Amino acid sequence: MRIRRTLIVLLFNCLSYTSLAQEEISIEASENADLIKVLNSAQLIAENKTPYLALRIYEIDNGTASAGYPSSEVTHDLLIAVSSFDEEPQQNLFRAGPFINPKVTSWKDDKEYEKIFAVEYGPYDNRQSVRLGVDLQVLWIIE
Repeated sequence: MRIRRTLIVLLFNCLSYTSLAQEEISIEASENADLIKVLNSAQLIAENKTPYLALRIYEIDNGTASAGYPSSEVTHDLLIAVSSFDEEPQQNLFRAGPFINPKVTSWKDDKEYEKIFAVEYGPYDNRQSVRLGVDLQVLWIIE
C-alpha cells in the first residue's frame, strides 16, 4: 500500500512537471525572408572536421534561369560555415558564388585553423575549378 501511494505521488509529480514545461512553449513565425529562403533551400554538399576546425559547405539556388541559359538552369551560391571546437566556439559564415553545379572535389588541411578546398563548377562540357582557403575570419581565393 505504501509503495502504491509513493508511485502515485511520483507519477502525479512527473505529470505536473510535464504540463508546466509545456505551458512555457512559445511559437512565432519568422519575418526574415533571407533566413526563410536559406533554411528551406540550403543543401549540405560537403563537410570536413578536424580536432580544431569544422567546416560545412551548403549550396543554395539563386532561382530559375539564374545561369542565363534558355534551359532554365540555375546557379548556386555556397554558404561556408566554419567553427572552432570549444565551449564557446568562434564561428563564421561566408557566401561565395555564383556557381553552376558546384562540387567540392578535394581538401587540404596543412594548418590547424585553416582549410583549403577545391570547387569544380560549370556546365558539364566546360568544367572549371577554383581553390578556396578559409579560416575562422576570412575566406579567400587561392591563385
